[in-house]
Amino acid sequence: DRVMLVLALDTGIVKSIVLNLDIRLKTKFINKTTQLLKDRLINLSLKEIQNSIINRLNDVEIYTHELVQVLINDRSNYFSIDSNNCIYTSSADVLLEQPEFNNVVDYKKILPALDKDFLIKHFKTNFSLGSESTLIGKENGDIRLNECAIITTYFESGIISGKIGIVGPKRIPYQSLQSILEQFTEIVESAI
Repeated sequence: DRVMLVLALDTGIVKSIVLNLDIRLKTKFINKTTQLLKDRLINLSLKEIQNSIINRLNDVEIYTHELVQVLINDRSNYFSIDSNNCIYTSSADVLLEQPEFNNVVDYKKILPALDKDFLIKHFKTNFSLGSESTLIGKENGDIRLNECAIITTYFESGIISGKIGIVGPKRIPYQSLQSILEQFTEIVESAI
């Protein structure tokens, strides 16, 4: 049987895990296990779960069950976030509100550059992880982004780090947006 475990973090990140088990599970058991995991692990950071899941579950009757043991034995994999591959974007339609992208032809030129896979590759190539960066027009290194600016800032807190950025037209107010990103980064770092 396959069981899907969904981790919803306070940070807004959602991670789904599919477990392939050699046993059949009844819905009643899955519900019981779900409630138990919620009761014992809610409000903990991923690092706290990794470090304490054995102690938090060792007194429950289902501790030796395969489902629980799979989670315990591979806890560093299941209760972690691969920050190298996470990218979250807002709707690209927001750009349509900008005069530079009111023309559908111009908007279609930039659209492929807003694809998550493209952005992951672009960020890895053009932005070092620990730095703040602003790229404007041709500095972006891709013709699809010639009419855009990208402003980023770095964040780090415990087990997760990354970049927060804004993609917009070249005329965006760089200093005020950089300040907003820095304030947002402080909020993210204190929340994680």
